[in-house]
Amino acid sequence: MEQIIAFTLGAGLVVFIIIIMSTFRVNKTIGSQGAKIEELYDIVENFEDVLEELTNTLDQRIDDVEESIDDQIESLEKIIDGTEELLDDRIDALERSIDDLDRRIDSRADRIMNDFNSKFADSSTFADKLHEMVESVKSKIKK
Repeated sequence: MEQIIAFTLGAGLVVFIIIIMSTFRVNKTIGSQGAKIEELYDIVENFEDVLEELTNTLDQRIDDVEESIDDQIESLEKIIDGTEELLDDRIDALERSIDDLDRRIDSRADRIMNDFNSKFADSSTFADKLHEMVESVKSKIKK
């Protein structure tokens, strides 16, 4: 019986030592895995920082491009407005020139018509006198 007790105690002691060694191994493995987990957390945080920095940089670049586009649109609108004003001024000047030419043409046409009417009246008077003379000559010839 003593041998059984000694054997049981010896076997229990071996099992106890194995359990303690396994516990230390598990603790060591957990510790090394914990360090790896901490390292992974640091890498993830680093990636988050880099991602945030890239996002901020991209947002800033987008804002700069939007501002540049807005400035270009404003500049083009000013150019268009200036061009519209210039075209309006030129159109107004052309309309004034056309109106002036129209008045001149009307004036010349009126003068031509007046001259024509005067010449026609003179010709009619001359024709009437000729007719009277012819009639006078005819009446003298008949007498």
